[in-house]
Order: sequence, then structure tokens, then C-alpha cells
Amino acid sequence: MSFKIIKPPSELQKFPTELKWKPEIIDYTQHHAYQSILNQVSFAQRIPVFFTFLKYFTINLGKRLINYELIPLNIRKPKTVQGYLKFLQFAANHIFRFTKSKYLPISSDNGDLVYDNNFIIEFENHKIPLDLKMFRYEGFLNVEFYWGLEKTDHRFLDHIFKIVIAGKESEYKFQSNKNGFFIINLTDDDFDMYHTYDWYNKTNWEKLDTIKIEKTSD
Repeated sequence: MSFKIIKPPSELQKFPTELKWKPEIIDYTQHHAYQSILNQVSFAQRIPVFFTFLKYFTINLGKRLINYELIPLNIRKPKTVQGYLKFLQFAANHIFRFTKSKYLPISSDNGDLVYDNNFIIEFENHKIPLDLKMFRYEGFLNVEFYWGLEKTDHRFLDHIFKIVIAGKESEYKFQSNKNGFFIINLTDDDFDMYHTYDWYNKTNWEKLDTIKIEKTSD
């Protein structure tokens, strides 16, 4: 086995380590890789590009405001008037969440506490506390959690919840945030809850509980 070490040309100067980046360092209108693009684009051509950016920026901003990713999958794409009303209900609850809870839910003050449990999730040599609370509303549950990485010396670890209701699975993935919440749309009295950490796609699914919650009338 042989190899050859390729050295840069002696006349090639190193980038100065003391040089700090500033926008004016490079004139992109004169840069050989960009000048043909920038100099040929007229103001009229920039307008549709701006509105394309504005369109998707507005969509993403709206999703962030209503916590779109926390709305159950079967609610996100309504097909009926009742479905759209249910979607708006979830969106409004996510926007106007006035709460004194130490977690980060939609308002727990108006919901009934129907589940309160504590678990220990083992990851390598760490034992991570996982506290769960569930508040019942009309037709859905607000699930609040505490992910106790602060109790260990492992500061970053994603984790995923999986809910199985009437054979249908929904997953809710979170990063290392200490507190969080997600919404379950109740379509059956019983459901199974699973959980796993996610360490660079390494997972270990565990069943936390089979939960029975009495429905409230819609």
C-alpha cells in the first residue's frame, strides 16, 4: 500500500488568522463565481423571488405560532367543516396558552388532571427522570412532560413519544428541552404510550403505560 502526500503550492498564501469576517471583505458583484448572477438579475426579476420567499416565510411563521408539529397528524389535514373547526381549536389553544404551570402546556387551569406518573429512563450509565402529567379537555388530552437531563451530566439527548390509539401510531419527537407538551386527540378510551431516547438514531423503545381516560362529551 502506498500513498502520496500532496502539498499546496508554495506561492499559495494562507488565509490570515487575525482577519475577522466582515460583509465588505468580499465584493460579490466582482467575484468570479457570483458576478454573472448578480449583475444580470434585474429589479423586475428580483420581485417574484422576493414574493416566493415571503410566501414560504409566512407559512413557516404561521406553523411556528400554532406549534403545527404538535397538532396530531389526523387533525392537520381536515376534510370536513368539523375537521377545520377542530384544527382551529388546536391552533387557538396553542397560541393563547395562559398558564401558571411549571411545564409548557396550553392552559392547565381549565383542564382536569387525569394522569400523573414518574418514570426513569436508562441511557448508558445515566438514569433520567421523566415526569408525565395529562390534562383532559373536550375530546383531547394535553400531555406535559419533564425531561430531567439536568439531573445527570449528560446535557443533550433527544427523545420520542409514541402513542397508539385504536391501532394508529403517532410519534412526537423532542430535543433536549427540559419541559414540553403535546396533544392527543382521543378517539378511543384506551391507548398505549411508548418512549425512547434518540442518540444519533440509536433508540430503545419502552412501553410506559396503557392508559384509560374517560371521554368527555363533545
